[in-house]
Amino acid sequence: VEPGNGLLRGMGAEFTRIDIDGGSVTGGGGGRGQNAAAIPADMIERVEVMKALTPDMDPDSIGGRINLITKSAFDRNGRAINIRAAASYSFTYGSDVFKKSDASQAPSFAANYSDVFSVFGGKNNLGIYVTANWERIQDVRGTTSWDNPTTVSGVEYQRFNNASTALHGLVRSGTALKADYKV
Repeated sequence: VEPGNGLLRGMGAEFTRIDIDGGSVTGGGGGRGQNAAAIPADMIERVEVMKALTPDMDPDSIGGRINLITKSAFDRNGRAINIRAAASYSFTYGSDVFKKSDASQAPSFAANYSDVFSVFGGKNNLGIYVTANWERIQDVRGTTSWDNPTTVSGVEYQRFNNASTALHGLVRSGTALKADYKV
């Protein structure tokens, strides 16, 4: 299952608010739930979870609040370049579910760059953090289908079949740029 919504204290996603660096994020969908799946994990420094609201918070998240703190070039010492390549392999994907030769492999790639610059007469006052990633996510899910109709006492009924499996694949990619300026 591809996680996307934050759930706290057993309440639905519409009762949990997701912030990025303390700022509110819109849901973008038809409800109040906010999907965090579009935020690259390589961009997140830490996650703050608040299960109870404090007096300085808006009362719009009775389940709690999740604040995603993004990485900053100021958190590192000098220039940093990171490259990640990974893959997962499943015998089930290729042999039992999907007969395509590369279906059993799920590769993942990411690259990050950060540096601090001196601009406008300041010293080390501009931080740049850039990340890019690409990944294929696969899992096996049950599928629902309707089989050929069955006739019972002269009345035709559709038959429900939930016994098949299918490979659910998702390709996700993204880039992000964060620029911090110290006055």
